[in-house]
Amino acid sequence: MSNPPVDSYWLGPTYEFHAGPWLLTAGIPVEEGRLEWMLSHLPDGVADSSRSFVLDPHATRDDLEAALADLAPDVVRELVERVMEQSEPSLLSREGGDEGLA
Repeated sequence: MSNPPVDSYWLGPTYEFHAGPWLLTAGIPVEEGRLEWMLSHLPDGVADSSRSFVLDPHATRDDLEAALADLAPDVVRELVERVMEQSEPSLLSREGGDEGLA
């Protein structure tokens, strides 16, 4: 029996957030050691474009919204809401001092 393929780009778990044909993935890459975000457009289930970005340490909701500002406002809203619902771990810092992984 063979082992399942290993995605060698990510160090550990990844977190995925969907909004229509958009997929936002967050994880820590093997070579960086810092939370990275990858945005992919999957109109037919296959990525036709993607980009990655790293936010400043202690990034907030506003920082993520700014990084996604080139998308339609409803897509930005949906992706950011899904990210903000993520806990254990929180990926973004929140008002009031709760620090996220970013």
